[in-house]
Amino acid sequence: MGSSEAAPQFLASYLPFLLVRADTLVSRELMADLDRRNRSVGEWRILATLHETGELTIAELTELVLFSQPSVSRLVAALDRAGLVSRSGSTSDRRQTVVRITPSGSVVATELEQLAHSHLAAALGDFDPAELATVQRILGKLIEHLGSTPR
Repeated sequence: MGSSEAAPQFLASYLPFLLVRADTLVSRELMADLDRRNRSVGEWRILATLHETGELTIAELTELVLFSQPSVSRLVAALDRAGLVSRSGSTSDRRQTVVRITPSGSVVATELEQLAHSHLAAALGDFDPAELATVQRILGKLIEHLGSTPR
């Protein structure tokens, strides 16, 4: 199926499929650019998250970056070896590892955030800002609702 062809009728109206498809289409150029910079989506998400928060436990990072705990641990170890984050034991719970962004990590995070904003603007620049704000508001409500729904 070419990009100009419509998805089968069921998928064309199935919200989870539409969300994944939109993410894939909006993000593909960013993903290619990250790959050219030898950075993964996981590294980008971790650095961007820590750039905003300063420090988090592995468990908190896992929740926020939408990767499995083993994947987050591997990514954090690689970022630590590269000097972009540092790891230490939690002072309140020895079972937990606290991850902090380093000054070098902040520089890389800023560069990657600018890259992400640039790609997003290119992908969505034709949309009315009010429409995009509405989409973001609705998605925020959906995430809040699903996050608070007992499993």
